[in-house]
Amino acid sequence: MNRQEIIRGILITFLINLAVPLGVYELLQGRMSDVTALAIATTIPLVENLWVFLRHRRVDAFGVFMLVGFLLAIGAALISGDEKMLLVRESFVSVVLGLICIGSILIGNPLVFAFSKRFAVGTDPEARREYDRNWQYAHFRKAMYRMTWVWGLVCLAEAVIRTSCVYTMSVEAFLAVSPFITAICFGGAAVWNIAAARRLRQELGKIKARRQLA
Repeated sequence: MNRQEIIRGILITFLINLAVPLGVYELLQGRMSDVTALAIATTIPLVENLWVFLRHRRVDAFGVFMLVGFLLAIGAALISGDEKMLLVRESFVSVVLGLICIGSILIGNPLVFAFSKRFAVGTDPEARREYDRNWQYAHFRKAMYRMTWVWGLVCLAEAVIRTSCVYTMSVEAFLAVSPFITAICFGGAAVWNIAAARRLRQELGKIKARRQLA
């Protein structure tokens, strides 16, 4: 799989599992209840996951992750209360997703490994088997665990920061800074992850070259 195919696969995945559902939700919000709007938006990644499963007889880890996120958002939308509680409910999703990342580490199957395989090699069976063989290298395994730890902790940290801001700031002030909290936390993690993945590819190439020469 060449670079253009990988990039196209990543864009299509994000488009179907994130951009389109969020766009549908924003379009429907205000015209119906949040729960109904989220439920309709959730059908998009749900259909995509079913299609991947029926076609390839496997589960798309990223698609499932996003689907779980939307289902959690529906659950959070059912939470009622004062303005502060309504603002805090969004942090509930970050907490659960962060715990999923950490839980995947504890069971020895770091979530980032499944994500990186999806984005690096797509759906090609042989390429996926070749990618799986990277697991034999300790350096690769440590990198997968480290990346998953970072994303899990970032999700939890984002939730803590958002919740703290909700109860220490006015509603108006929180709504003003909220997008920056998300951008800094997740945007910063994404930039770090891209750099870490680039270093991993370089180091892994050197390790494989040394093994071939041995």
